[in-house]
Amino acid sequence: MKWSLRSINHRVFLFGSFVAGMIAIGSAVENWGFQKTDAFSWDNISQLYFGAVLLFFSYLLSKNKRDYPLKKQPDHNRFKAENSKTFHPKIIELSTNIHGFPVTHACGAPSPIRLKAVQLSPVSDSREDDYEKFFYNWLTGEVVAYDKTKADHRELMEHFLWMISSSGRPSLPKSYLKQHNVTKDETDTLH
Repeated sequence: MKWSLRSINHRVFLFGSFVAGMIAIGSAVENWGFQKTDAFSWDNISQLYFGAVLLFFSYLLSKNKRDYPLKKQPDHNRFKAENSKTFHPKIIELSTNIHGFPVTHACGAPSPIRLKAVQLSPVSDSREDDYEKFFYNWLTGEVVAYDKTKADHRELMEHFLWMISSSGRPSLPKSYLKQHNVTKDETDTLH
């Protein structure tokens, strides 16, 4: 049982203020009952007021008791997250080669072809077979078949293979992954 010092201090202040408030009010009422001439004396009224303040303070502390539990409560959000692990596939969308330049046709003209890869299984994401790959023309939106004889297709595939072989390493900065639209979102679809 792990008790926190804050929760123990909270209980001590709660109990102490309640007992002190009851003693102060009790002695003020006792003085008022037995010594009617001193019932409205400054000492008696201040003692009654002080007891009321302590009781009110103990009331406020009792309202916050759930914020200071003696035992560390289980984290229900973490428990839910662990038990309801849903698979959000990694999605990679590439339009550049390994060096960060836009892919081009063999003649050097810019290519509208893009590669989109969606992770198939949560078990692994470092092999080519772990992804479903689409080559598509971003201008027309049509999906095209992979053709290894085309320079733009090869450059995209080389970049993809390099990226997944490097994905386990800390050498890929977040800015690089953001630039290449690497996300974990299952709702993202082809345009």
